Amino acid sequence: MKKVIALLLALVMVVGMAACGGQSEGDTIPQQLAANDSGSAGGDAAAPEKKDDGSADTGEDKEPVTLSFWYFAETGVDPIWEAFAEQVHETYPWITLELEVLPGDTGPEKFTVACATGTTPDIYCDGYSRIAPAITAGLTVDLTDVVEANQDLFFGEQTEGVVDGRNYYVATHSGAPYCLLINMDLAEDLGVADMIPEDRETWTYEQFLDTCRAAKAADPSVYPVALYGGSRSGDAWDYSWFLGNGAEILNEDHTATVINEGANKEKIVEVLKLYQTLIDEGLVPDGVASMIDEDVDSLYFSGRLLFEPTAYNYLSWTNTLQEEGTAVQFRQDAVCLPTPDGREPPMTTSWGSYGYCVFGNNGHEEDAKLVIDLLLKDTATRTKLIQVSGKLPIMSDVEVSYETPEITAIMERAVAYGAQYANSTFGILEPFWSDFRETFYVQKQDLFVGNITPEQFVENWAAAGDAVISDYLAANG
Repeated sequence: MKKVIALLLALVMVVGMAACGGQSEGDTIPQQLAANDSGSAGGDAAAPEKKDDGSADTGEDKEPVTLSFWYFAETGVDPIWEAFAEQVHETYPWITLELEVLPGDTGPEKFTVACATGTTPDIYCDGYSRIAPAITAGLTVDLTDVVEANQDLFFGEQTEGVVDGRNYYVATHSGAPYCLLINMDLAEDLGVADMIPEDRETWTYEQFLDTCRAAKAADPSVYPVALYGGSRSGDAWDYSWFLGNGAEILNEDHTATVINEGANKEKIVEVLKLYQTLIDEGLVPDGVASMIDEDVDSLYFSGRLLFEPTAYNYLSWTNTLQEEGTAVQFRQDAVCLPTPDGREPPMTTSWGSYGYCVFGNNGHEEDAKLVIDLLLKDTATRTKLIQVSGKLPIMSDVEVSYETPEITAIMERAVAYGAQYANSTFGILEPFWSDFRETFYVQKQDLFVGNITPEQFVENWAAAGDAVISDYLAANG
């Protein structure tokens, strides 16, 4: 796995990192954390602090504390977090970790509302892009002591969420590149397996369309591919199409959109016309404007969808469901999105890193920091989370080994691809992106039902997106 680790390091180096402004310095880390640092990094969880007489601190002299912990729903992660919550209580008997699972589609909105109303959890796990606005607003706790106590575990310096040299976020893993997953058994049954590029990276729009047409002709009851406009989730897959065609979304300093300008508009329109072709020729399910990501997932898990629009990490999720018996059995592979000329692999969107932040509005920030420190020292829990979710680690103690040799081999390919072509510098890490992305999916809905043309899509998106950016800049100087 040394090759995988080296490629992961390359990926970390190319994924764009963004710092946010404005934050007050938090309290220093408590004595218990310093004691934890003497434990073995990456091994078993550290023991509680020792008292002066050498006995373990059982927390009998502490008031019980319940910490709320929010994380997003992913197949297979609940038992891992439940076991970690038990470990927290065993290590720090006065701390109870209260888990809350957020749905992928409405969870981001709940978090935004929580930030605005002072109802944030004690600990929050998410992608940096969605955490960034909270850091900018000065809502998160200084975690510098936690980061410094575990610095030897990271591939490099923590750079996301850093304000005035202080860490207000801890990154532990990164997202996988976007792609089309393939039901290879279905591809062979439909006679299109040989039409998928052998290198799984380079093919043209026409080659992609021809493959979808041949699949539909072979069996009209299956769906070659799917689109959806009924949910916000997965918009980064769409951005990958735009980036892969050479379009830019924001200007260099991220103060305005450039999607409605010259070649950028032409390239985005070209992608949108491809979407229209898929709809007009019946190569996607009917009613894509109202379909949500879960509808598409269900088609793929049932064996009726040839290409799933998603990211490489869904390989692990699908495999988990197959093992549970809630998805039909089929062999999987993945292919990069096509480009007009098929000469090189396309640029792909990266959400940057995923990790954790702490909020102090409940007055339990020091206890929450102990939990983060315990997680950083718990290699087993972080490894299980990565294996189940299909994410990519950015910590040196995690050996990347997925559920099957086939998935591991595909993920090695994904890491190499992402290291060279993943892009998070186009604006997705900006604090305003959570609001900016709200302007996108409504355009997809109008396009998919035929209310607007691709040209109008771009014009409407540019106007709405510029308004979001302008409002943010006006409010934040």
